[in-house]
Amino acid sequence: MPATATQDERIRVDYLRFDLLLVAIPIALFSGLLSAALLPISQAAGLVIGAATAAVLVAYSMYELVRLDSPNTERSDEFGEIPQTG
Repeated sequence: MPATATQDERIRVDYLRFDLLLVAIPIALFSGLLSAALLPISQAAGLVIGAATAAVLVAYSMYELVRLDSPNTERSDEFGEIPQTG
């Protein structure tokens, strides 16, 4: 992203991140079931592993939503420092 990123570009980046999180949740659940099939653990243990991973992803996305809705927050740490000219 260029140094002169607009607010719309930043919002698009945030939407992309949430879309990736929505894709990651079913992948986490499926990987738990797959681990139960490949490893010598019960299916219930595999579901718990997948659900715990998905819960971490949901908690992270909720944290990001709260951070995005907070007024007067600087987000330069996420997008890098914008060089000052002049």
